[in-house]
Amino acid sequence: MNSNRRYKNIFSRMGDLLISKGLITDEQLKEALKYQKEKDIKLGKALIDLGFIDKYTLLRVLATQLNVEIATEDMFFNIDPGVVNYVPYDVAKKYHVIPLRYNSNKNLLYLATEHPEDILLIEDLKSLLGVNIVPVLADADDISENIERIYSEIEKVKQINLESDELEIQSGGEDETELEEALSDEEQTPAIKLLNYILQEAIKRNATDIHIEPFERILKVRFRIDGKLMDVITPLKKLQSALTSRIKILSRMNIAEKRVPQDGRFSFKHQNNNVDIRVSTLPTRYGEKVVMRVLNKSTGLLDVKKIGISPNVFTAFNNNLKKPYGIILFSGPTVSGKK
Repeated sequence: MNSNRRYKNIFSRMGDLLISKGLITDEQLKEALKYQKEKDIKLGKALIDLGFIDKYTLLRVLATQLNVEIATEDMFFNIDPGVVNYVPYDVAKKYHVIPLRYNSNKNLLYLATEHPEDILLIEDLKSLLGVNIVPVLADADDISENIERIYSEIEKVKQINLESDELEIQSGGEDETELEEALSDEEQTPAIKLLNYILQEAIKRNATDIHIEPFERILKVRFRIDGKLMDVITPLKKLQSALTSRIKILSRMNIAEKRVPQDGRFSFKHQNNNVDIRVSTLPTRYGEKVVMRVLNKSTGLLDVKKIGISPNVFTAFNNNLKKPYGIILFSGPTVSGKK
């Protein structure tokens, strides 16, 4: 299916098209064709490897020639988890495709592929999946990276109900009686399990912050670990309202107010350790963004000799501690370790 001969004509024409647009020279094309033959790769990859053109410029030209849409990075990160169910993981791997969106009215499934011109590929998928296929051009490396990320996140979502244990959570106020009034039974259980899972994962990974960020079609959870934000899970978009309400009630915030920022706090026990959570919400175009600062009291305090102070600085620091007056300032960016 992926034989270079199968796509030889289209990529050969691509070379002439790139020259006509002034994107490469005739000499560069000849060098790329020689490199292509030596490495047994496609012409497009040869041009990119040699630095004659970047992959997104190549994609734009190819998409124009084929009259198809290009799969952007935003598309890969805004896929409805329900759409992923149309293409099993083994099918996505075998055919090297990713489902992007589905039009239920026309039974159209938009698929990211590096070969939208391959009629046999499209017909195979149409027959296998039972839907009409609209190919969307994508870079091969982008497809490979996103297949693993997207399908692993779907598996994480499925495992939440199995892995999340009940946490002994204490709200920032007197009780949680409003919770039952705010959420239906169908909303409560998934929201509770999802929040428990997020909190437990944050502790396991030593995260300092939890970011719950809404987008147009997805909800993204990211952890700040060692100062860097890392994608963790993409829960179902339909859980956004219930999850946010659960957090706001625990933090004693006004769940009816969604247009202004709010702050609150709650705490919970994890393996007999007390953990405090400071919460802030911020209205965005697609709902409220939630940021939770994790303060794990079990981490304890480090000996001053073990925090990386050089011998000279430590001597000066120790001498200043013995003085009867003065002040020592500890400064640094957020989550740098200040107490």
